[in-house]
Amino acid sequence: MPRFRVGDRDVLFVSDDPHSISPLVGFSHGRFRVVRDTLTGVDQVRTHDGRSLASVAQIGRPPAPTLRSVQAMALTEFESMVRQRMDALGQR
Repeated sequence: MPRFRVGDRDVLFVSDDPHSISPLVGFSHGRFRVVRDTLTGVDQVRTHDGRSLASVAQIGRPPAPTLRSVQAMALTEFESMVRQRMDALGQR
């Protein structure tokens, strides 16, 4: 289970299933950290364990081994992609 601290900024995916052990979908995996890039001032999205999230296609998949630096996607782009996906699935 994730530990939250005062000042954390996150996007949380939660379930309303009363039989669920945790309201967070996939326990920690339903938490996406929001971190402001100090150089650009853009809010970026990271996974629950702090890895840069470059695409929503990465969600639910193990991290791909890479030696290159991955640019985290902007929060606004993440929100837009999630909304598009939910609309496509008729869940909004």
